[in-house]
Amino acid sequence: MALIAVASAKGAPGVTTFSVALAALAPRRAVLADLDPAGGDIALRYPAPDGQPLNPDRGLLSLGADVRRDPAAPFPPHVQLVAGGLEVLVGARSPEQMTALGPVWPSLGRILQAAPQRDVIADCGRVSVGSPTLPVLQAADVLVMLARDSVAQLAHLRERLFALVPMLGGTRVCVVVVAPEKNRSTQADTQRLLASAGLQVPVLGVVADDPKGAQLLAGAQAGNAGRSTLVRSMRSVVPGIYGLLAGPVSAPRGGGARPPTRQAQQGAVQA
Repeated sequence: MALIAVASAKGAPGVTTFSVALAALAPRRAVLADLDPAGGDIALRYPAPDGQPLNPDRGLLSLGADVRRDPAAPFPPHVQLVAGGLEVLVGARSPEQMTALGPVWPSLGRILQAAPQRDVIADCGRVSVGSPTLPVLQAADVLVMLARDSVAQLAHLRERLFALVPMLGGTRVCVVVVAPEKNRSTQADTQRLLASAGLQVPVLGVVADDPKGAQLLAGAQAGNAGRSTLVRSMRSVVPGIYGLLAGPVSAPRGGGARPPTRQAQQGAVQA
């Protein structure tokens, strides 16, 4: 249905955590695609519903192998389910494997954008004009750029947007800032920074800098992630992201997974 890419310019603002939460809180069925150029860690973080490890060879790499034989290879056979009910496309294990997929990235971008009956939330990690995942950003309906509320990260964000936006064609680009919960001026300040640089990119909101909530969402600690400041703040930006998609967005019957957890009964977000 739609491809929403999530990325950062520099640093570690929590792209994977944000992507997991966005996929789980999406208003319709969604699958999380682990496309971090540095190597994915979804298979390391989350087990299958039966508690067994995910298959590291079934995901992006197996899809890439199929695409080499058939540029229109089907997407669903490469998706796995994790505890909590979220569908995931397991990523490559190393930067070298990501680079080796080079010739098939344009086809992968088209396949992810046209995934049947589900949106794809693509965790693209740090991106630059030379990133292997650039074709995915170009195929995306929406690109969410994530940055922490620091002078350095916002400066890198501004420079990266200058370089990327002209290359993205029809991809709608927006920004979400990670900041302490009580920092109420961050959104407006960031919007002014981008506008003063001539960048017409909307800042959709602020997600709480909540390390404990991130640990809950990662399954590293037991508890209810849905009550965390992180997830509560995520709920405020999800409508804005989906509002950038063309056409109405409605939740199909049976949609709505919970964030993955170490065990199915732990840490589930109550929507």
